[in-house]
Amino acid sequence: ALPISLVAWLLFAVVPLVRLPLRDVHGGLTDGGRTAAGLTWRRLGASLVVLELATALLLLTGAGLLTRSLYRLLHVEIGIRTDHLATISVAGPPSAYDTDEKSIALEKEVLRRMENLPGVRSAAVATFLPLTGNGPFSDFTVAGQPLRPGEHDEATRREITPAYFATIGAEMLRGRTFTDDDGLKMHVAIVNEAMARKFFRGQDPI
Repeated sequence: ALPISLVAWLLFAVVPLVRLPLRDVHGGLTDGGRTAAGLTWRRLGASLVVLELATALLLLTGAGLLTRSLYRLLHVEIGIRTDHLATISVAGPPSAYDTDEKSIALEKEVLRRMENLPGVRSAAVATFLPLTGNGPFSDFTVAGQPLRPGEHDEATRREITPAYFATIGAEMLRGRTFTDDDGLKMHVAIVNEAMARKFFRGQDPI
C-alpha cells in the first residue's frame, strides 16, 4: 500500500497535467461550457484542498503519537541504573579455556584489572547483558506444581559474579545476592519479579 503522503503528492502532481489538455481541447466551447468546466475544476480544487488538510492533520497526529511513545519508551523504569555504566565484551579462545575452572580464572583476572582502572567504583561479569533477550534457557519444575509427563518450564539463564547487581544498580527485593562461596558446586539462583509472578502464583519463591 502507498503511504498517504505519497498518494496526496501524486494527486497534486497529476491533476494539473490532466487539466492542461482539457483546456486545449475545449478551447472552442461556448462561454457557458467554459463556465461549467471552470466550476467543475474549482470544485475539484476545493476537494483537493480539503484532502490536503486532512492528510496533513493525519500526519501531524501520527507524528505526535510517535513522539509521545518514544518519550515514554526512553523514560520507562527498567530497574537498573544506566548512567556512568559501561560494558565491554571479553571472549577467551575456547581451546585455552575449555573448563569451568579456567573460565572462572579468566573472569577473576578481568575483574581485577577492571577494578584497578581509575574511576571504576564497581565491576562485575555476566554472560549476557540485561534487556538483551539473549542467553541459553534452563529447564526447571516448581515443587508442588506437577506437570504432565515430559513437560517442563523454562527461563533465560545468565551467570553473574557477586557484585553484578550492585554494579548495575538493581534493587534486591527479597533474599540475598550471590557471595564468593556460591561456586560451581552450589545450586543457587536469583529470579526476577516477572518470573516469580508467573511460576509461583502467589507462593513464596524463597
